[in-house]
Amino acid sequence: MVNFATGGNDTGSKIKAAVSTGKIPLLRLDFPRAVSRGAVRMSLFDESGRLVTTLFAGQLSFSNLMLPLNRDKIGRGVYVLKVSHDNTTSEAVLRFAL
Repeated sequence: MVNFATGGNDTGSKIKAAVSTGKIPLLRLDFPRAVSRGAVRMSLFDESGRLVTTLFAGQLSFSNLMLPLNRDKIGRGVYVLKVSHDNTTSEAVLRFAL
């Protein structure tokens, strides 16, 4: 599980990300209770900074999201997950071995 800040300094402002591999690989994101519901955009970039895919763009209505990962677009490697919410952008480096 990877923790990264959503723009706040306290430990309650962390988003937790975890990747599960299986028949359908999933990215699970757990948002802190302090995060307000609202517009969220989550994009995955490769090591060179190119956009691989937008995983989610919409309204956040729950404290967690389960997003399927497309094996045709996302292979083994290192990716940067960018999450934009409430006029802030946070990044986390994720390693995939799908």
